[in-house]
Amino acid sequence: MTLEELRDRRWGALMRVADSPGQAVSQLAAVQAQDLTMALLAVALRCPGTRESDILQALDQGHLVRTHAIRPTWHLLAAEDLRWIVGLTGPRVTQVAEPQYRRFGLTDAVRARSRKVLEVALRSGPQPRAVLVAALSEGGFTSGGQPAPLFLMDAEQHLLICSGPGLSEPTYDLVDRRVPFASPMPRGEAVSRLCLRFLQGHGPATVKDIAWWSGLGVKEVRNALHDLGSLVVSDRLKEQALWFDPQGPPLRARGIQWWPAFDESLMGFADRTAFVEARHWGKVATRNGLFLPFVTIDGRVAGTWKLGPSGVEVEWLAKAPKGAEAARQAWGKAWLRFRGQA
Repeated sequence: MTLEELRDRRWGALMRVADSPGQAVSQLAAVQAQDLTMALLAVALRCPGTRESDILQALDQGHLVRTHAIRPTWHLLAAEDLRWIVGLTGPRVTQVAEPQYRRFGLTDAVRARSRKVLEVALRSGPQPRAVLVAALSEGGFTSGGQPAPLFLMDAEQHLLICSGPGLSEPTYDLVDRRVPFASPMPRGEAVSRLCLRFLQGHGPATVKDIAWWSGLGVKEVRNALHDLGSLVVSDRLKEQALWFDPQGPPLRARGIQWWPAFDESLMGFADRTAFVEARHWGKVATRNGLFLPFVTIDGRVAGTWKLGPSGVEVEWLAKAPKGAEAARQAWGKAWLRFRGQA
């Protein structure tokens, strides 16, 4: 496999067209969503014709959910994927959060009692976050500096709560009321399914890429790839083995394209040098893990963008390309359409 073939196959996987916001998220397995507006844009780019309000409506109606999953940060998941993905990755998220739990004295027993408080608070229906924080405080669970977000995240990992309905104010709801019931999936089956879903939405990728993105162990990933048989194939780029879905059509990225912060085209890989030169990485992501909105030319990162007083502002990594101003203006109009302002 050549580097050009790698890029074409990745863009083909990353940019599969979806018929609905739920399908767009499911095709990627998950979409990182601590910046919700950027996550909604990531979905819209893969579901042509949708606006921010359409995807918020999918969240409101329960087709999508927002919760902590995979890595200990916010993600969008298709509702039908919530139980098996969080069931698989929740223990790893809990393990990563363990130092914070210890720091604040949040033992297993303390967190179990806090979940009962949250369950009681939600019995009458979905509630705003502030109501749940107040319930935890009244139960004595946020005294002494114990942070409410840790209790809420713990409840998410135990499949007790997830995002609820409400476009104007974020809410939580019980998973059992919000998401259709599904029997627990055996771990081996869930690992194989997550690896396959990741490769269908991101591949070609290395074992290290899959392990980094999913939080699964390298050995477990290797075993899953073996179990998937002919559903995935491997090729080599130099000395690296790359796995992908052989049915996925490649896509040659052309021209100037605009991407949200934390887009899966960068978040999905431990090694991102296929899309951005290592010497430029510090301009695309900060040391504390903040990924910036970015611009590509022919599929490679060429700059970053932000919204300023005069609209879209671009910082190119090198000299501005031909047609840069027209592209900037076009993206400014596309952004307003996405936000429902044009």
